[in-house]
Amino acid sequence: MNHKKREAQNLGHGNIELKGARIHNLKNVDVTIPQRAITVVTGLSGSGKTSLAFDTIFAEGQRRYVESLSTYARRFLGKMDAPPLDHLSGISPAIAIDQKCSASSPRSMVATSTEIYDYLRLLYAKIGIPHCIQCQKMLEKYTPSLAAKKILDQFTGQSIKILAPLYLPHIHIFSWPLEKRKKEDLIPFKEAGFLRGKIGSQEYLLDEIPKIPRNKPVYLIIDRLKVTAKRRERLAQAIETAYEYGHSIAFLEDEKGELHPFSSILSCVACGDFRTMDPTPRLFSFNSHLGACPACEGLGKIDYSYYIKECSLCHGKRLHPIPLSFQVGGKDIMEVLDFTVLEGKAFFEALELNEREKQIGSQVLWEIQKRLQFLQDVGLDYLHLNRPTDTLSGGEAQRIRLATQIGNQLSGVLYVLDEPTIGLHPSDIEKLFYTLKQLKDLGNTLLVVEHDPYIIENADFIIDMGPGAGTYGGEIVAAGSPKDIQNHPESITGKYLRGEQRVEILSSKKKLSLTRNNTISLYGAATHNLKDINVQIPKGAFTVVTGVSGSGKSSLVLDTLLPAMDPVAFPYPEAKFHKVWAPKIDKIILVDQSPIGRTPSSNPATYTKVFDKIRALYATLPSARKKGYDKGFFSFNTGSGRCPNCNGDGYLKITMHFFSDVWVECRQCRGMRYTREAQEVRYRGKSIADVLQMEVRECLELFQNQPGIRKILQVLNDIGLGYIKLGQSATTLSGGEAQRLKLGAELCRKPSSKTLYVLDEPTTGLHLEDIRHLLRSLRNLVENKATVLVIEHNLEVIAQADFIIDLGPGPGEKGGYLVCSGTPEEIIKHPLSLTGKALKTWKQKEEKRQIHFLSK
Repeated sequence: MNHKKREAQNLGHGNIELKGARIHNLKNVDVTIPQRAITVVTGLSGSGKTSLAFDTIFAEGQRRYVESLSTYARRFLGKMDAPPLDHLSGISPAIAIDQKCSASSPRSMVATSTEIYDYLRLLYAKIGIPHCIQCQKMLEKYTPSLAAKKILDQFTGQSIKILAPLYLPHIHIFSWPLEKRKKEDLIPFKEAGFLRGKIGSQEYLLDEIPKIPRNKPVYLIIDRLKVTAKRRERLAQAIETAYEYGHSIAFLEDEKGELHPFSSILSCVACGDFRTMDPTPRLFSFNSHLGACPACEGLGKIDYSYYIKECSLCHGKRLHPIPLSFQVGGKDIMEVLDFTVLEGKAFFEALELNEREKQIGSQVLWEIQKRLQFLQDVGLDYLHLNRPTDTLSGGEAQRIRLATQIGNQLSGVLYVLDEPTIGLHPSDIEKLFYTLKQLKDLGNTLLVVEHDPYIIENADFIIDMGPGAGTYGGEIVAAGSPKDIQNHPESITGKYLRGEQRVEILSSKKKLSLTRNNTISLYGAATHNLKDINVQIPKGAFTVVTGVSGSGKSSLVLDTLLPAMDPVAFPYPEAKFHKVWAPKIDKIILVDQSPIGRTPSSNPATYTKVFDKIRALYATLPSARKKGYDKGFFSFNTGSGRCPNCNGDGYLKITMHFFSDVWVECRQCRGMRYTREAQEVRYRGKSIADVLQMEVRECLELFQNQPGIRKILQVLNDIGLGYIKLGQSATTLSGGEAQRLKLGAELCRKPSSKTLYVLDEPTTGLHLEDIRHLLRSLRNLVENKATVLVIEHNLEVIAQADFIIDLGPGPGEKGGYLVCSGTPEEIIKHPLSLTGKALKTWKQKEEKRQIHFLSK
């Protein structure tokens, strides 16, 4: 067996030893990875990075950890198959921090997924100050001695009465002595020695009280006295007696006849708000029946089948009125969740507590502030704490999990990360790397799939996969320190690091016209955090929208511009703008990273329509015509040539009652989808089933004499998708691959000057070499007079732009402004543009690389 051996440099903490990894396209890979270090796995798209990092090392680490659990625990986790490999040692329990949004529940939000909400609930339970639900005054309670002290402070010298309520019509939580309003119920009080009472404001002898009305309060007069310091003990005794007869409530009647309530229970007596139990963290949970709003069950919204409406009881706050009545720093718990991370950090830093509150809440506050800091460190300080997790991008969800892991303070763990820089502005990447170092310094090993040059150059160890993609990849081209990779003659990554290879600038030389008829103009954009801005997008040009994460890029393009131009195709009721002007643009094509299909039957061949042409070709072959097979016969979805056992899927789903469903290969067609008769029809020795198993570049060679088929395949190959199989299930494609496939499908059509192409971070998952191919394709669209609008952070793409729209200056409420717009050269000169600053640094670095390489 021919293993490629790559040794890790000795970093003093042992190594992970892997031998013979051969899942997917890996070719018996051997590698040694240093422990307690940051190792970056890089290489072309499809070169085997994910297969090595996630499908082999993480999968085996997770499997071994699960196997170490008790038999009882393993029953609930299911059996995990071991990835194909010969040997793996030195591996720790593994945690994957990928881009998949793990929580789709509407109850999950940023604060819950980072444990911030757990600590907030504990904080409010311990030091939250309750307020009346009705009048919002702070609830109070008094012991008899405290009540006496307050009376002395406020009523010294006055003649007062101390009353015990026997019936209060506005309070229904107690069983009052005079609930039935019968005079004979007064007998026990007369026998106890009390002589007088009151109905409303009228005083009576107990023997002379008339019929007791339903709508008036009834009081027992406990004592009459003039308030002096010498009578403090008598005051306390009178209050205690009033509490005894009046359900823990007492009233003081002053010389003006006004009543002042006291209670030994936390309460607002005037409104009837009584709290008989101390709050617990469960009270502040919208997942608990104790705390959830009874109308919407803690969701904040009510689904009326045809539409969703904000709950009219809690007004979207999700909690019962009682937990919402507790405040810390003048805010209820849901008002705190409405803060952004940055605002929350400022709120808790400025929070003033008394000594008792400090003693009880200081540790909890530290845990909250620590997690807020971690979120800021990974570039997410613009997110609101109540932001639903199912609305986060893949990059945001991954960085939230990264911040959570740092907060967990685990040690001795193997963390496997998938492109954590996705969605980050260049100015935030350095902060992210500092966070990765924090995780490493806790004693952990990090294995990071990444393409960003800054992360690669600052890693402890690099594994460069290749040399190509698909069947041409799956090998380790180089492994070692950043300097080792930079000097390696066969490493494509090394060629870019040392300046031998670069993404050449393909900017158009034509002068841009920003006149009214030559631009798409949007006025008064105010969706989300946008600050009523006006933007112009030159037609027939390559425009890039830039800015830090959370500055408003997606709000501008996806949530405002597209709904403004075509509200039917891109409905978004929350879009706010004054007007839009888009002369001679009659088609908008959004190329995003959503899946091309959600079933195994959807694949690149069917999505790009090339399979229609392939089926038509096979129907014209002599063996097919002889048997009467038409184009429909070769459809694996409906044709009679598909396997009847699996209905053309190639696999059968086995339902497991106690475990996840399992897909097994169809025994009849052996995963080929077609009947034996259909597979007997061959073009240049290949059946139509064989074609679906082939990579795009292999098919390109097979169909070189078929112009219609070759054209589509050539486009896919040119945008870096030559390694994917034509019949590869859509569910196995990454977001970046799905996006490029959509772009490829559009490139197969003739571009029009009346078409606007919109792409959202198309460089996701791409190596610099892949980006070079992508930019050539986008430039071809522009050269055919189409308008291309791209949301992007990648500096190689930004440098290629004809025009840049830079938003900011910060994230969240600090963003949403148009910082500047213009050519890359104009952006670089702008003093407030973080993008301009990063672009200038990038250009200087690229020039140094070129000079250094040429000098050698």
